[in-house]
Amino acid sequence: MSLKVMTWVWDHSQSRNAARLVLLAIADCASGDGTQAWPSGAELRRKAGLSERGVQNATQELIEIGELVVEWNAGPKGVNRYTVLMKTPADSAVPPQNLRPRKDCAPADSAGGQTEPESDTTGPEPPQNLRPAESAPPQNLRTEPSFSSSSKKRTNTSAPKQRAKPKPDAHPRFAEFWAAYPLKAGVADARKAFANAVAAGADPDVLIAAAGRYARHCQRTGKDRHYVKHGSGWLNGERWLDDLGDEPADNVPPPLPPHCGRCDPVTRWVERDDGRDEKCPDCHPDLRKDRT
Repeated sequence: MSLKVMTWVWDHSQSRNAARLVLLAIADCASGDGTQAWPSGAELRRKAGLSERGVQNATQELIEIGELVVEWNAGPKGVNRYTVLMKTPADSAVPPQNLRPRKDCAPADSAGGQTEPESDTTGPEPPQNLRPAESAPPQNLRTEPSFSSSSKKRTNTSAPKQRAKPKPDAHPRFAEFWAAYPLKAGVADARKAFANAVAAGADPDVLIAAAGRYARHCQRTGKDRHYVKHGSGWLNGERWLDDLGDEPADNVPPPLPPHCGRCDPVTRWVERDDGRDEKCPDCHPDLRKDRT
């Protein structure tokens, strides 16, 4: 706070009404010489009790009467920097004039009492007593908004528009999955879910095989189409890890090994020398399984 600057505003400023309130708010933030003031737009609106437009109009009026200099966006964090031009009546007074007597007013000489003829007065005009606005340095009279607001922000129209991100391509194995899955609905969502599952580490072969198992499960249990899960939900829920547990293949015995030609081809039993039968040691599945 600078009492010196605020005192100058009260005693010498030509501002009135809203402009004076804004100038006092700026003076409250300035140093002793009227410089280094950078209040935010919100602070000026709060101290002066004005709207954003009212603060802008008052600032423009102070610039025009020569009592304020604004450096746009030159303060910390991009706020404006203000300088209060503290001028007193003595600063704008008419400078001392050349008071030498004119020749046409000189006293008469002693000879005949005649005066000298009027001299040429085409010299430079004396300085005029200009109003502060006319003698002040030129200001930046841009009319663009200079105050930030939470509801209104300046947009950079020259910045390039952000391009939309391209959609990821379908996984090359998705067609196999879709052919195996029992419900052909929501293909776009399913395509995206399949790509995400593979990207997260799922094996495409496992997904395709699990889709086939789920299709056979739905067929075996007679599940109504309305209760079959959509492919995207099935994938997002990691349902390929479900243990359906009723696959017919689980109860099918493994295929028999190649027949050796010495035992019964159906039972895979062979007759011993003593007349008793035993499992063929060469091609009976139980004995081959024990060996492995």
